[in-house]
Amino acid sequence: MRKTPLLGVMFLLALAATPALAQSSTAALTQADSMALGRRLTHWFYTGQADSLWNSMGEGFRGEVGGVEGIREVMDRVASRAGVETDLLSEQVIAAGEGRIEYRRTAKFTVSEEPVVVRWVTDSAGRIVGAAIRPLSQIQN
Repeated sequence: MRKTPLLGVMFLLALAATPALAQSSTAALTQADSMALGRRLTHWFYTGQADSLWNSMGEGFRGEVGGVEGIREVMDRVASRAGVETDLLSEQVIAAGEGRIEYRRTAKFTVSEEPVVVRWVTDSAGRIVGAAIRPLSQIQN
């Protein structure tokens, strides 16, 4: 299993969302479902499963990431700068507006001197509509 660490580099551009995607599902995910989904997406990123991430993205967001190869490039780039996650400091699920949910994970890594924040924004059907990976000091609430 390939460990892919994170860095304080923007992952997959901004936390942009497509409102039409958020409205396409009638059943919203529960907070527990959203937490489990965020953990799964993070696991896929850490273990190099770019295809799984791509298949979980909403159509509107796919155009922002450069395909599966773009995701792999980000994985490789951040792997050299942050190291491997060593300590989970916090994780939470918060409403992000327009039916979106944000999973936010803050952790320490072997190389990065400051904690790194992993953010996944999903629509009500669980499709990725935004994501970012940055050092804690670069996160705006």
